[in-house]
This record gives sequence, C-alpha cells and structure tokens, in this order.
Amino acid sequence: MSPRDRVLVIAATNRPDSIDLALKRPERLDRRIEIGVPSPGQRLDILQHLLVGVQHSLSCEQLESLVSATHGFVGADLAALGNEAALSALCRYITLKKVIYNLGIMTIMQKSMIIERLMILWGINTQA
Repeated sequence: MSPRDRVLVIAATNRPDSIDLALKRPERLDRRIEIGVPSPGQRLDILQHLLVGVQHSLSCEQLESLVSATHGFVGADLAALGNEAALSALCRYITLKKVIYNLGIMTIMQKSMIIERLMILWGINTQA
C-alpha cells in the first residue's frame, strides 16, 4: 500500500458514548455525522413507504394517530411495529378460522344428535 492510498472507514452506532477514546483521537475517526430520530412528517413518509403494496384498512386519521404515538421511533422501529401488527392480524385470523371450524363441527355434531334422537322417537332403527 502506498502513502497515497487512502482508506475510508464508515462506522455506525446507536451508542456514540461507548466509542473507545482511542478511536476518537485526531486522524482516526475525524468526522461524526449524527442522524437523529425522524420528525413526525418523516415518520409519516416512512410509514407510507412501508405500507406500499400492503393491504390495510388504516384511514388517514389512524395513520396520523400512529405517527403521534411513535415519537422517538426510527425506521427500523416502525418496520418492526408493522411486522408485529401483521403477525398479530395473522394470529387473530387463524384463531377466528379455528373458532369457525370448531363451531361448524359442533353444529354438525348437534344436528347429528338431534336427527338421531328424532329417529329414536319415531322408532326408526339407527343400528342398520
């Protein structure tokens, strides 16, 4: 490597206070660029971007309420929130399907029992 070659190091952390002092010396990591948390407008943009191509029923008012409730969230937090919401909806859907299925089985069993009782009352042999 010649003296003219330069190495560019880019580092990222969410804990700048824990960076070793040796790395903060001159000629090491000279520039620090801090990227703060998104503003409400930026959070709205992030949420709208995350919702592109996703079937949802959020109204504009609900989206604005979500933006207000997520103060301090960054893009990764908002993405995780979306994933959790999707998983929660899926679990509710699966539970609902199980309930409907079980109700259907119960209904079939109840109908069978009623039919069997009627056949006994009418004297029809069920042991054929």
